[in-house]
Amino acid sequence: MITKDTSLKDIISQNRLLQSVVERFNFKLPSWNVSVQQACLLNGENPDFVIGILKAFDENTDFPTKELMEFSLTSILNYLKKTHEYYLSKKLPEIEQSIENLIREYAPGYPSLVHSGSLFLTYKEDLIKHIWEEELELFPYIEYLQSIKVHGFKVDMHSKLSKYSISTFIHSHDDHEKGLESIKEIILAAANQREPVMAYRIFLIQLELFSKDLQKHSMVEDEILIPLALKLEKELNTILRN
Repeated sequence: MITKDTSLKDIISQNRLLQSVVERFNFKLPSWNVSVQQACLLNGENPDFVIGILKAFDENTDFPTKELMEFSLTSILNYLKKTHEYYLSKKLPEIEQSIENLIREYAPGYPSLVHSGSLFLTYKEDLIKHIWEEELELFPYIEYLQSIKVHGFKVDMHSKLSKYSISTFIHSHDDHEKGLESIKEIILAAANQREPVMAYRIFLIQLELFSKDLQKHSMVEDEILIPLALKLEKELNTILRN
C-alpha cells in the first residue's frame, strides 16, 4: 500500500507504470530515498493528490474515483498538462526512437517492422493532434469556466458558452487507448510469426506500458475531469438562463 511515508525509490522499483507517474511530476530531489511527503513539500505538490494519482495507476488498487473527485479542477488540469508534456517530450520520442533503431538494424530480415513502425507513427500523429486539441480548446474552456466561477460573469460569456461545450468535446473524443491496443495486436501477431529479436521485445514492452498508461490517463479525463467540468458548466448555464 502506498502512503505519504512510502519512499519514491520503493514506488518506482515495484511498478514501472508507477515510475512513469513519478517521472511526470519532475521532482527535483537530493535522492530517490525521500518519501512522497518530503518530495511534495520540496516541490510544491499536494501529497494527498499525488497519492491519489499513484493509486489510479496502481494495478493492484481500484481506481479511486471518489477520492480524486474531491480535488479541484485546477489540480486535475495541472496534472493532465504534466502528463501531456511527459508524453510529448519523453514517452512518444522514446518509442519512436526504438522504432527507428529496429528498422535501421533489422528491417531486411523483418519486413513487418516497417509496417509496424508506420502504424505507430500514424497513431502518434493522431494522438498528438488530440493532445493539442485538449491543450488549445478543452483546457482553456474549463479554465474560462473557473474564472467565471471565481471572478463573476464576463461580457463575452454567453458567446463563448454557445460556441463550445463539454458535450462538444465528448462527441469528438476518440478512444485512443483502444486505437493503440489494435496496433499492439497487429505488432504482436507479426512478432509471433518468428522469434523476435531482443530490440523488438523491448519495443513491445514499451507499447504495453504506454497502452496501460494511456488507459489510466483516459480514466482520469473521463471519470474525473469531464464530470467535474460538466457540473461547473451546468451551474453557470443555469445562472445565465435565470
